[in-house]
Amino acid sequence: MTGRELQISTGIWLAARTQEQREHRRSGLILAFSDYTSAGHVGDTIMVSSDPSTTSSWQRDSRGVNPLLPLYRKDASMLDKQAALRGLVAGVAGVAAMTAAEKLEQQFTHRPNSYVPARTLARLVRRELKPDEQHRGLNWTMHWGQGILLGAVRGLMARGGIRGPVGSFLFLNLRLLNDQSLENATGVGAPPWTWPVDEQVIDLTHKAVYAFATGLVADKLIGGPKGVPAPRRPWRNR
Repeated sequence: MTGRELQISTGIWLAARTQEQREHRRSGLILAFSDYTSAGHVGDTIMVSSDPSTTSSWQRDSRGVNPLLPLYRKDASMLDKQAALRGLVAGVAGVAAMTAAEKLEQQFTHRPNSYVPARTLARLVRRELKPDEQHRGLNWTMHWGQGILLGAVRGLMARGGIRGPVGSFLFLNLRLLNDQSLENATGVGAPPWTWPVDEQVIDLTHKAVYAFATGLVADKLIGGPKGVPAPRRPWRNR
C-alpha cells in the first residue's frame, strides 16, 4: 500500500469513527432523557444538564434548537399535573386531620360549630344568607373544598423542592392568608388580631394541623429535586 493510499484509508477510518462516536453520544442522550422522564428527578441522568436548553452544540438541530426541549417541557408539565392531583389527595388528608382535631377540641371547650365558611361561600356565589343551620351543605362544601383545592398548591411546592417542616410552615401562612382574604373581602369576618386570644390560638392550632398533615402526605406522595431536603447527618459530621 502506497503512502497516498494509506493516507486515504486512514482518513476514511477516522471519519467513520467520528460518525460512530457521534451516534453513540446521541443515543446516550436519548437514553439519559428516557431515564430522566421515568425517574422524575433532576440529577438522576447522565445528561450534561437537567435543562436541555443548555446542552452542547452537537445536541442541537440545524436551527440551533435542542430537539429534546419540547419533550422536556411536555414531561415537566405532566409531572406538574401529577403533583397537583396528588396534592389534592394530600388536601383531603389534611382536612380530615383538621376536622378530627376540631371535634376533639370542641369536646373540651364546648365551642359551637362555626358557620363562617358557609357565610363566606354564600357571599361569594351571591346566595341569600339564611339561618346558619340551613347552610350546613354550604358549610361542608367550603370547609372541605377550600382545603382540598389548596392541597394542589402544596403538591406543586413539594415537586419544586419546598418541602419538609419549613415548606409546611410556609403553606400554613398561605392557608391563613387565603381564609382571611376571603372572609374579610366578603365582609363576613374580622381581622384575626381583633379576635379574643383563645379564638386566635384555636384557629392557628387547627390550621397548623391541616398544613402539616397536608405537607406530610404531599411529601410522601410527590418526589422533589434530588437531595432536597439534604439527608440528615450526625451533628459531629456537619
